[in-house]
Amino acid sequence: MLVLSSFFLFSQVKLVNPDATKIYPDDTRITYMELSGYPVDAHFLQFVEKEVLTNTLIQRFKLAKDGKTCFYHSHKDITEEMIVDAINDAYYLFYTKEAYEINKQDMDKSLSKEDYDKATVQNNYDKSIKQNKLIPISALNQKKWKADGIFGGFTPQQEILEKRTQNTKHFQKENGDIVAQIGGNYHYQDENNLWQDIDFTITKTNANGFAYSNTTNSIKTYFPESAGNKGVSISDKSMNITIWKNPELLIFDVNKNILHKENSLNNPAKVIDNIAQYQSFNGVIDEMKIIDNGIENNIIINSFQNQWTNLSGAKTISFKQFVELPKGVKILNSKGEIATSNFTDEYIGLQFSDGQVLYLNPLVVFDAQSNKEDAQLFYGLED
Repeated sequence: MLVLSSFFLFSQVKLVNPDATKIYPDDTRITYMELSGYPVDAHFLQFVEKEVLTNTLIQRFKLAKDGKTCFYHSHKDITEEMIVDAINDAYYLFYTKEAYEINKQDMDKSLSKEDYDKATVQNNYDKSIKQNKLIPISALNQKKWKADGIFGGFTPQQEILEKRTQNTKHFQKENGDIVAQIGGNYHYQDENNLWQDIDFTITKTNANGFAYSNTTNSIKTYFPESAGNKGVSISDKSMNITIWKNPELLIFDVNKNILHKENSLNNPAKVIDNIAQYQSFNGVIDEMKIIDNGIENNIIINSFQNQWTNLSGAKTISFKQFVELPKGVKILNSKGEIATSNFTDEYIGLQFSDGQVLYLNPLVVFDAQSNKEDAQLFYGLED
């Protein structure tokens, strides 16, 4: 007879000794703990280790051959109880599958194939819920799971992690149905070639002298503490450029003579979610915003300064920045032609050595009575 039931093998867990767990500066912990005892079976032990390590927050896990102790290295938020839950889930999965194979001849006398499949679906669903709820979600990404978000109607716990591709998410419904959502730029590959959720959140860093970064993305972006000669570094597997170096503000007359010039102020960045803002000049904010497949530089003029408006003959305000490119990059005009001398155009392209082309899109200008979306609607119209 085959009986499927819900059970817990252990009511409590204890450390091997009082010093058997330690949290490290990189927010990981290493723990050794005693268990009440699991079956001594090499196939079972291998199965358990594989199942526990499907949680990406657990880097290493080892269950002793006697089934009475284990070791794990994980994110600090993974507790001893979570590890035991994962072992119990693996135990349940292993022995119900084994039992089904052994007892399938007597299935009609005890548990129907339909009931067994339903129990397996429920077990897989429960396992997905437990595994995914351990993965932290940033405040920015939580918006994606709201009713009006791109994943509205599902929860992070329903995702089947091993089915991820760059542009696909799969969700396990409680009734066993699997739903695929395709088409968005959802995931990037980490240093272990595993697909991770793209997250545009900008965080603190000390990499290469930068103050902030966004690396949970297919494009890696690094930001300085303040405007100046450091610039903003943008890279992926084949492209690396630095924009916004030494920003300047210039006032021209009708003949394009420079009437006034300002270098950037040394004000620290203000960072929230996917936006880094710098007060680069008096009355002006340079905003760097991580967006899908790129970065957006918004120049926000809060007020016209007296030193601009009191200039005789002042006609145009201009914002200038230096863009540093690696050797071998070709400059393309809006027609896709290689440019080798000074030129003026609506937008330009940068062609890298592997053939990849990065476009610096046209400027869109609007005042406080409008917004960017409205301005873009009118962009292509004649003057």
